[in-house]
Amino acid sequence: MSLIRRRLVGQWWPGVAAVTLGALAVRWYMVLVRQPTCGADGPRPDCFQIDGDALYHFTQARLIGDGHFFKNGAEYLATGRVVESAGDPPLFALLLGSWSALGFDTVGWQRFLLGFVGGAGVVLDRDGGQKIGRGPSRLDRSRHRRCAPAAVGQ
Repeated sequence: MSLIRRRLVGQWWPGVAAVTLGALAVRWYMVLVRQPTCGADGPRPDCFQIDGDALYHFTQARLIGDGHFFKNGAEYLATGRVVESAGDPPLFALLLGSWSALGFDTVGWQRFLLGFVGGAGVVLDRDGGQKIGRGPSRLDRSRHRRCAPAAVGQ
């Protein structure tokens, strides 16, 4: 059985799929039903109002979506001026900016997209945990066996 087939059909896959789908369901329930994004009428207890870093990233994503790459979202919010910035890692801003350029430029749509990012995180956490927990792979052990006698003899 190939390595890919063992990984996809192995015993762990249904559990990871269930946890990932559960995480997505909870996230989207929170975004769409339990605490949707506040509208123009301002913050209320039953809706999500962005502030702080979330507001900065949202604004930076909208600027990227509008063709203003890597500008300071906080400066734009405070003064309306578009100023160069390299304050944050670019991949997150590019992800949100690409989503914004496609027309999904509201806070609600960004929260929806980040559900997928969280789901991918569940899968990657599981895969990384398995690799850490099982130690060196068979390939690593066989390399060690082949190299160890030469190292000992020197």
